[in-house]
Amino acid sequence: MSKLKGSRLEAEIDRVRADANWKRLGELLPSVKSKNSGLEDCYEMFQAEIVLETYLDQLGEIIRPSRDHVDKLSSAEQLLQTSLKEKSTNQNVKIEANILLAKVLYACVEFRKALQCISNSEMENGKTPFRTLRALRLVAEGYAIKGLCIESMEDPLPTSANRPHSNSTTSTTSTASSKDQKALYVFEKSAELAIFILMSSKNR
Repeated sequence: MSKLKGSRLEAEIDRVRADANWKRLGELLPSVKSKNSGLEDCYEMFQAEIVLETYLDQLGEIIRPSRDHVDKLSSAEQLLQTSLKEKSTNQNVKIEANILLAKVLYACVEFRKALQCISNSEMENGKTPFRTLRALRLVAEGYAIKGLCIESMEDPLPTSANRPHSNSTTSTTSTASSKDQKALYVFEKSAELAIFILMSSKNR
């Protein structure tokens, strides 16, 4: 098979990522890395995506945060850190690599760091059009990860040990309610995008 280039390569990459065909994406990496492919900035990100998603597929279940994932996902984390450091001017890489990194960090029980990656992606600012189905799916996952992180993080301790018990109870209840509302909001955003993605997939 002749090596794909330019718009043909980009279209094939978009297709296999939307189909979660990580084996085929791996086969396309030499073409991505080649000079003037137009996708050179995405090389490390795609490498990390293959490592992460193949590992999650092997688990065959939803992500369950555990320190056991750290060693298996360390290479993906390093590749994504490199991608964000060296290709930070590429807006697509900035958004997608940060969300992928958030997935890695959530899996490894680094909830605060995962939330920071979601913030760094700027996926919620509404200024960047998501040109591919895979990008939309990642944003939907990003909202879900944000909600899961919010739910998983411990509530902050009261600021004063001498606060009256009744006030402390009220404050704790209010904090929990606010936390639940934030989580619910981002879960709803994730669900809305998931429905849109499903409808778009049927029309492909």
